[in-house]
Amino acid sequence: MKTNKYKILVLSNNNNATSTTLENTISLAKMIDGEIMLLGVKDPLKVVKETNQLSAMREINHQFTFTNNSLKRLAKSASEKFGVNINSTFVIGRVNDEISTYIKDYQPDVIVVKRRKQKILNLVGDTLTDFVLKTFSGPILVTDEESTFKHDKSLALGVLNGIDKTSSRSIFGELLPHTNKPVKMFKIIDSKNSEEGTKQSDIEDAVEFVFDQNDSSVKNLSNYLEKNGINLLYLNRGNFKSKKRKNLNSYISKLKVPMLLSAQPAI
Repeated sequence: MKTNKYKILVLSNNNNATSTTLENTISLAKMIDGEIMLLGVKDPLKVVKETNQLSAMREINHQFTFTNNSLKRLAKSASEKFGVNINSTFVIGRVNDEISTYIKDYQPDVIVVKRRKQKILNLVGDTLTDFVLKTFSGPILVTDEESTFKHDKSLALGVLNGIDKTSSRSIFGELLPHTNKPVKMFKIIDSKNSEEGTKQSDIEDAVEFVFDQNDSSVKNLSNYLEKNGINLLYLNRGNFKSKKRKNLNSYISKLKVPMLLSAQPAI
Protein backbone atom coordinates (compact mmCIF):
# COMPACT_ATOMS: atom_id res chain seq x y z
CA MET A 1 0.00 0.00 0.00
CA LYS A 2 1.51 3.33 -1.07
CA THR A 3 1.73 5.76 1.84
CA ASN A 4 3.31 8.75 0.10
CA LYS A 5 1.66 10.83 -2.59
CA TYR A 6 2.40 9.94 -6.18
CA LYS A 7 4.77 12.48 -7.74
CA ILE A 8 3.51 13.64 -11.14
CA LEU A 9 5.88 15.58 -13.39
CA VAL A 10 4.40 17.70 -16.21
CA LEU A 11 6.84 18.62 -18.98
CA SER A 12 5.87 22.02 -20.30
CA ASN A 13 6.92 25.18 -22.09
CA ASN A 14 4.51 27.18 -19.86
CA ASN A 15 1.85 28.12 -22.42
CA ASN A 16 0.92 24.52 -23.17
CA ALA A 17 0.69 23.55 -19.50
CA THR A 18 -2.61 25.36 -19.28
CA SER A 19 -6.11 24.18 -20.24
CA THR A 20 -6.72 20.46 -20.67
CA THR A 21 -3.13 19.26 -20.19
CA LEU A 22 -3.12 20.55 -16.62
CA GLU A 23 -6.80 19.73 -16.17
CA ASN A 24 -6.19 16.06 -17.02
CA THR A 25 -3.13 16.00 -14.77
CA ILE A 26 -5.17 17.40 -11.88
CA SER A 27 -7.88 14.79 -12.49
CA LEU A 28 -5.28 12.02 -12.37
CA ALA A 29 -3.77 13.48 -9.20
CA LYS A 30 -7.20 13.61 -7.56
CA MET A 31 -7.87 9.95 -8.32
CA ILE A 32 -4.50 8.50 -7.31
CA ASP A 33 -3.70 11.01 -4.52
CA GLY A 34 -0.83 12.76 -6.27
CA GLU A 35 1.12 15.99 -6.19
CA ILE A 36 2.14 17.87 -9.33
CA MET A 37 5.35 19.51 -10.46
CA LEU A 38 5.37 21.65 -13.61
CA LEU A 39 8.76 21.65 -15.30
CA GLY A 40 9.29 24.35 -17.90
CA VAL A 41 12.38 24.07 -20.10
CA LYS A 42 13.58 26.27 -22.95
CA ASP A 43 16.63 26.00 -25.13
CA PRO A 44 18.64 29.25 -24.91
CA LEU A 45 18.78 29.30 -28.71
CA LYS A 46 14.98 29.62 -28.68
CA VAL A 47 15.21 32.57 -26.29
CA VAL A 48 18.11 34.64 -27.56
CA LYS A 49 17.53 36.81 -30.61
CA GLU A 50 20.34 39.28 -30.02
CA THR A 51 23.91 38.75 -31.24
CA ASN A 52 25.42 41.07 -28.65
CA GLN A 53 26.49 39.01 -25.62
CA LEU A 54 25.33 41.54 -23.03
CA SER A 55 21.96 41.97 -24.74
CA ALA A 56 21.63 38.21 -25.02
CA MET A 57 22.22 37.72 -21.29
CA ARG A 58 19.65 40.41 -20.47
CA GLU A 59 17.15 38.71 -22.75
CA ILE A 60 17.76 35.32 -21.11
CA ASN A 61 17.35 36.82 -17.62
CA HIS A 62 14.16 38.59 -18.66
CA GLN A 63 12.71 35.44 -20.21
CA PHE A 64 13.64 33.38 -17.16
CA THR A 65 12.00 35.81 -14.73
CA PHE A 66 8.86 36.26 -16.83
CA THR A 67 8.30 32.53 -17.52
CA ASN A 68 9.23 31.38 -14.03
CA ASN A 69 6.78 33.84 -12.47
CA SER A 70 4.05 32.84 -14.94
CA LEU A 71 4.47 29.16 -14.03
CA LYS A 72 4.38 29.97 -10.33
CA ARG A 73 1.15 31.94 -10.71
CA LEU A 74 -0.39 29.13 -12.75
CA ALA A 75 0.61 26.52 -10.17
CA LYS A 76 -0.65 28.59 -7.24
CA SER A 77 -3.98 29.40 -8.88
CA ALA A 78 -4.70 25.80 -9.89
CA SER A 79 -3.55 24.46 -6.52
CA GLU A 80 -5.93 26.75 -4.63
CA LYS A 81 -8.81 26.08 -7.02
CA PHE A 82 -8.59 22.27 -7.09
CA GLY A 83 -7.00 21.49 -3.74
CA VAL A 84 -4.03 19.66 -5.25
CA ASN A 85 -0.41 20.36 -4.30
CA ILE A 86 1.13 21.95 -7.43
CA ASN A 87 4.63 23.42 -7.65
CA SER A 88 6.69 24.63 -10.58
CA THR A 89 10.21 25.21 -11.74
CA PHE A 90 11.70 26.69 -14.90
CA VAL A 91 15.13 26.31 -16.46
CA ILE A 92 16.88 27.53 -19.58
CA GLY A 93 19.33 25.02 -21.00
CA ARG A 94 19.73 22.03 -23.27
CA VAL A 95 16.26 20.51 -23.10
CA ASN A 96 17.03 16.79 -23.02
CA ASP A 97 19.87 17.27 -20.54
CA GLU A 98 17.76 19.41 -18.21
CA ILE A 99 14.85 16.95 -18.34
CA SER A 100 17.14 13.96 -17.68
CA THR A 101 18.73 15.70 -14.70
CA TYR A 102 15.39 16.69 -13.24
CA ILE A 103 13.94 13.18 -13.63
CA LYS A 104 16.93 11.74 -11.76
CA ASP A 105 16.64 14.31 -8.97
CA TYR A 106 12.86 14.43 -8.60
CA GLN A 107 12.19 10.70 -9.15
CA PRO A 108 8.62 11.12 -10.45
CA ASP A 109 6.11 8.27 -10.35
CA VAL A 110 4.32 9.55 -13.48
CA ILE A 111 5.36 11.89 -16.31
CA VAL A 112 2.84 13.90 -18.34
CA VAL A 113 3.50 14.99 -21.93
CA LYS A 114 1.27 16.60 -24.50
CA ARG A 115 0.33 14.52 -27.54
CA ARG A 116 2.19 15.53 -30.63
CA LYS A 117 0.47 17.16 -33.55
CA GLN A 118 3.30 18.63 -35.51
CA LYS A 119 5.27 19.35 -32.35
CA ILE A 120 4.98 18.19 -28.74
CA LEU A 121 4.78 21.07 -26.28
CA ASN A 122 6.66 23.20 -28.85
CA LEU A 123 9.62 22.22 -26.73
CA VAL A 124 11.72 19.71 -28.63
CA GLY A 125 9.75 19.21 -31.83
CA ASP A 126 8.42 15.71 -32.31
CA THR A 127 11.04 14.03 -30.13
CA LEU A 128 9.85 14.67 -26.58
CA THR A 129 7.61 11.62 -26.22
CA ASP A 130 10.25 9.38 -27.79
CA PHE A 131 12.84 10.82 -25.44
CA VAL A 132 10.66 10.19 -22.38
CA LEU A 133 9.88 6.64 -23.56
CA LYS A 134 13.59 5.93 -23.86
CA THR A 135 14.65 7.46 -20.55
CA PHE A 136 11.71 6.95 -18.16
CA SER A 137 10.53 3.52 -17.08
CA GLY A 138 7.44 4.63 -15.14
CA PRO A 139 3.89 5.35 -16.32
CA ILE A 140 3.42 8.18 -18.83
CA LEU A 141 0.22 10.17 -19.30
CA VAL A 142 -0.13 11.45 -22.87
CA THR A 143 -2.74 14.19 -23.14
CA ASP A 144 -3.81 16.90 -25.57
CA GLU A 145 -5.97 20.01 -25.82
CA GLU A 146 -9.08 18.24 -27.13
CA SER A 147 -10.01 15.47 -24.68
CA THR A 148 -10.48 15.48 -20.91
CA PHE A 149 -11.43 13.15 -18.09
CA LYS A 150 -12.87 14.48 -14.85
CA HIS A 151 -11.94 13.43 -11.34
CA ASP A 152 -15.44 14.20 -10.06
CA LYS A 153 -17.21 12.06 -12.67
CA SER A 154 -17.07 8.35 -13.37
CA LEU A 155 -14.14 7.42 -15.59
CA ALA A 156 -14.79 5.66 -18.90
CA LEU A 157 -11.62 3.55 -18.86
CA GLY A 158 -10.40 1.45 -21.75
CA VAL A 159 -7.49 -1.00 -21.64
CA LEU A 160 -5.37 -1.84 -24.68
CA ASN A 161 -3.47 -5.13 -24.81
CA GLY A 162 -3.93 -6.14 -21.19
CA ILE A 163 -2.61 -4.95 -17.83
CA ASP A 164 1.08 -4.68 -17.18
CA LYS A 165 2.26 -6.69 -14.16
CA THR A 166 4.76 -4.08 -12.93
CA SER A 167 4.52 -1.14 -10.53
CA SER A 168 2.03 0.65 -12.78
CA ARG A 169 -0.61 -1.85 -11.65
CA SER A 170 -0.89 0.03 -8.34
CA ILE A 171 -1.83 3.21 -10.21
CA PHE A 172 -4.24 1.23 -12.37
CA GLY A 173 -5.81 -0.11 -9.18
CA GLU A 174 -6.23 3.45 -7.87
CA LEU A 175 -8.22 4.32 -11.01
CA LEU A 176 -10.63 1.36 -10.87
CA PRO A 177 -12.88 2.72 -8.05
CA HIS A 178 -13.50 5.81 -10.21
CA THR A 179 -14.30 3.79 -13.34
CA ASN A 180 -17.62 3.12 -15.02
CA LYS A 181 -18.32 -0.60 -15.18
CA PRO A 182 -17.76 -2.64 -17.16
CA VAL A 183 -14.19 -1.80 -18.13
CA LYS A 184 -13.67 -2.08 -21.89
CA MET A 185 -10.71 -4.27 -22.87
CA PHE A 186 -9.28 -3.82 -26.38
CA LYS A 187 -6.80 -6.20 -27.95
CA ILE A 188 -5.05 -6.08 -31.31
CA ILE A 189 -3.66 -9.46 -32.31
CA ASP A 190 -1.95 -11.21 -35.16
CA SER A 191 -4.58 -13.74 -36.23
CA LYS A 192 -1.82 -16.11 -37.35
CA ASN A 193 -0.74 -16.44 -33.73
CA SER A 194 -3.62 -18.27 -32.08
CA GLU A 195 -2.04 -18.02 -28.61
CA GLU A 196 -2.56 -14.23 -28.52
CA GLY A 197 -6.30 -14.67 -28.50
CA THR A 198 -6.43 -17.15 -25.61
CA LYS A 199 -5.48 -14.81 -22.77
CA GLN A 200 -8.48 -13.65 -20.75
CA SER A 201 -8.92 -10.45 -18.78
CA ASP A 202 -8.36 -10.56 -15.01
CA ILE A 203 -10.76 -7.63 -14.50
CA GLU A 204 -14.17 -8.75 -13.27
CA ASP A 205 -17.06 -8.24 -15.73
CA ALA A 206 -14.80 -6.64 -18.33
CA VAL A 207 -16.06 -6.47 -21.92
CA GLU A 208 -13.49 -7.48 -24.52
CA PHE A 209 -13.05 -6.32 -28.11
CA VAL A 210 -10.50 -8.06 -30.33
CA PHE A 211 -9.11 -6.56 -33.55
CA ASP A 212 -6.92 -8.16 -36.17
CA GLN A 213 -3.56 -6.51 -36.80
CA ASN A 214 -3.72 -4.74 -40.17
CA ASP A 215 -3.44 -1.30 -41.78
CA SER A 216 -6.86 -0.30 -40.40
CA SER A 217 -6.24 -1.39 -36.79
CA VAL A 218 -5.69 2.09 -35.36
CA LYS A 219 -8.64 3.58 -37.23
CA ASN A 220 -10.96 0.75 -36.14
CA LEU A 221 -9.81 1.05 -32.55
CA SER A 222 -10.31 4.83 -32.64
CA ASN A 223 -13.90 4.34 -33.81
CA TYR A 224 -14.65 1.89 -31.00
CA LEU A 225 -13.10 4.18 -28.38
CA GLU A 226 -15.36 7.00 -29.55
CA LYS A 227 -18.42 4.74 -29.77
CA ASN A 228 -17.89 3.55 -26.18
CA GLY A 229 -17.17 7.03 -24.84
CA ILE A 230 -13.68 6.11 -23.58
CA ASN A 231 -12.03 9.17 -22.02
CA LEU A 232 -8.86 7.49 -20.74
CA LEU A 233 -7.05 4.61 -22.42
CA TYR A 234 -4.59 2.50 -20.44
CA LEU A 235 -2.02 1.10 -22.86
CA ASN A 236 0.29 -1.76 -21.91
CA ARG A 237 3.51 -0.71 -23.60
CA GLY A 238 5.19 -3.95 -22.56
CA ASN A 239 3.83 -5.44 -25.78
CA PHE A 240 5.60 -2.86 -27.95
CA LYS A 241 9.25 -3.71 -28.33
CA SER A 242 11.75 -3.50 -31.18
CA LYS A 243 9.78 -4.04 -34.41
CA LYS A 244 6.48 -3.04 -32.77
CA ARG A 245 7.85 0.35 -31.66
CA LYS A 246 6.37 2.04 -34.75
CA ASN A 247 2.95 0.68 -33.79
CA LEU A 248 3.24 2.26 -30.35
CA ASN A 249 4.14 5.63 -31.86
CA SER A 250 1.18 5.31 -34.22
CA TYR A 251 -1.25 4.70 -31.35
CA ILE A 252 0.18 7.60 -29.35
CA SER A 253 -0.10 10.10 -32.20
CA LYS A 254 -3.38 8.97 -33.79
CA LEU A 255 -5.69 7.94 -30.93
CA LYS A 256 -7.36 11.19 -29.85
CA VAL A 257 -7.94 10.26 -26.23
CA PRO A 258 -5.78 10.76 -23.11
CA MET A 259 -3.54 7.71 -22.72
CA LEU A 260 -1.86 6.26 -19.65
CA LEU A 261 1.13 4.22 -20.84
CA SER A 262 2.14 1.50 -18.42
CA ALA A 263 5.50 1.29 -16.71
CA GLN A 264 8.13 -0.46 -18.78
CA PRO A 265 11.93 -0.75 -18.77
CA ALA A 266 13.26 2.00 -21.05
CA ILE A 267 13.32 1.01 -24.72
